[in-house]
Amino acid sequence: MLRLVQLLLLTFFVLLIINCNKPTQPIIPDVTTTEATLKNLQIDIISSDSLVIRNGDSLLVNAMDVVKISVFEDRWYQGLEDSLVFLKTITPSYKNVGSLLKLEFLLPIKVHYPDYDKTFVLQFNMSDGTIINVKEWVSMYKYPYNNSEKWFDFDVVGSIPILGGEYTCPPAPWSHLQDFELIGNDIYFTYDHSCSYWGVTKYNINTGEKEDVTFKFNSAIDFTGKVSALLSAGGTSLALDNNYLFIDFVSSIGGLYRYNMLTDSTEVGIKISSGTWGIEASNDTLFFISNMNYLKLYNYDGVSLNSIRLPQTKEYGYYHLEQYEGILYIWSLDKILRLKLKNLSFLTPLVAPTLWNDGFDIHNGVLYYGDWTDIYWIELSELREVE
Repeated sequence: MLRLVQLLLLTFFVLLIINCNKPTQPIIPDVTTTEATLKNLQIDIISSDSLVIRNGDSLLVNAMDVVKISVFEDRWYQGLEDSLVFLKTITPSYKNVGSLLKLEFLLPIKVHYPDYDKTFVLQFNMSDGTIINVKEWVSMYKYPYNNSEKWFDFDVVGSIPILGGEYTCPPAPWSHLQDFELIGNDIYFTYDHSCSYWGVTKYNINTGEKEDVTFKFNSAIDFTGKVSALLSAGGTSLALDNNYLFIDFVSSIGGLYRYNMLTDSTEVGIKISSGTWGIEASNDTLFFISNMNYLKLYNYDGVSLNSIRLPQTKEYGYYHLEQYEGILYIWSLDKILRLKLKNLSFLTPLVAPTLWNDGFDIHNGVLYYGDWTDIYWIELSELREVE
């Protein structure tokens, strides 16, 4: 009997020891950090194609709830089913601030296709295994001028009928702006290469009316003075002055047309050796950029007046130009040249509001510039001189 009692006591103590040594699951405290708190962010645009997302100065939490932070770019414009593109993951740090903790992190980001409205998603991985997503929109067009504003979105234009409705250009963003001119409430513009060969479209911003305004004929002037049948007439650059519309023609023959909008006819063809990178027409003088680095001057009848070698650039040359108050503005990536037409002397260039422009226009001291499917504006007086 005594031996049985001893055996039972031994078994009891063995089981007690085993249970005492058995590991227990850690107690995970409740997450107290909320989405509203995590929205306290600071975004700094560093350059035209890079930015930094960091914690705001008052991003204070009660506990070390955030374990990791992942950032994604929402590339919705690519039309993908899953538009979130992973960029990077970091581990944040914490700093004591009184009785609270300051959540600190720094996310440098290289921007894919800069100059547009960008969308980023910050994924905060919490200590309890949950995830809090914070979405942020960044207006990259605010660099280098914070006062730049969006003026017109070509998404509202929709599809564009061309050649009497026989063909249709797809809407933005599948088609994008190439060049434009503002005349009153009308925007005259060309779209990208898939559509621009067919001419120029006029869009009224008040009524929404669209019109294929040019080259409604089946022939155009070639560059021997004869008429060639079935020559499509359109291009990427345009300029208007009174009833005349000038447009380039991108083809093996290469040239510019002077189109009379009143008589609906092409009157003059100017043969050039290469495509143009911008056209301007003012006071019976036609300006255009040829071979990316030469400024050509012609009269409206196609007679050559002058050729000016523009200052050498590192890359891409010059594209698009505009005359305003006796000065010809010539865009080249991050700067805008200024040519004083009275004596053909160059003024100090200006810092451009965007690297890639799709045409620009100047009215009443306001610079309007295109970028893919939008037109932006900024006061001309706000542009800084290149140092």
